[in-house]
Amino acid sequence: MTIVYTSSILQWTDLDFEWMKKELPTARVEKAARFYRQEDERTCILAGYMMEHLIGFSEIAYTAYGKPFAKHGTVHFNVAHSNGFVVVALSEEEIGVDCEWRDTAIIESIMPLFHEKEQQRILAGKCSFSAVWTAKEAYGKMLGVGLNYDLAAMHIERNRLYFHNERQRPHVYRTVYDTFTIAVCTYRKQRPQLVDFKGSVLYANGFC
Repeated sequence: MTIVYTSSILQWTDLDFEWMKKELPTARVEKAARFYRQEDERTCILAGYMMEHLIGFSEIAYTAYGKPFAKHGTVHFNVAHSNGFVVVALSEEEIGVDCEWRDTAIIESIMPLFHEKEQQRILAGKCSFSAVWTAKEAYGKMLGVGLNYDLAAMHIERNRLYFHNERQRPHVYRTVYDTFTIAVCTYRKQRPQLVDFKGSVLYANGFC
C-alpha cells in the first residue's frame, strides 16, 4: 500500500509550531531558523515533524544525491513541499513524490526539456505544466537522482511511464488536492491513498 500524508502550515497554530520544535532534533530546528521567510521556516518544521512522527529521525539517512531513506529498510518514503504545503509518501517499495501549485505558469525555458508529446498537450490545454513537472520530479526522486536524467526521454500516458518510448515498470499517479498537484511514482499498481496528516495524529494543542 502507498499512503500519501498531506498537510499545510495553514492548518497549524503558533503554539503548534512551538510544540513541534520541541519534538525535533536540534539540527532540524536550527536549519529551519536559517530561513528568512516565516513560511519557509514553518514548512521546514512541519516537514520535519511529519518525518519524525512517521519515520523517526534516528532512522533516516541520505544517499549521495541527498535522497532520504529509512535505515531499517522496512519502509520507503519520500518528501516534497511547495508554498507551505507538505506531502510525505510511504510505501513498501521505492517511491518518489512531488507537489506544486496547480496553477503554476508555463516556464518557457523549461518547456524544451519536456517530451514532444508533453509539450503538445500543455500548449493544447489538455495537461497542466504542474502535472508534467511533478511527474518528472517524482520519477527522478524515486530513482534517487533528482532531475539528473534525460527529461525529454520520459513521458506519461494514462499513468504508464515511458522512457525513450519504451514502457517502464513504474506507474505515475497524479491528483489535485487543496489547489496543489501531487504526483507519485511507484512500482505498485494500486493507487495511492491520501491521508490528512493532522487528522491522523494526536498532538498537544493548548496544553501546558
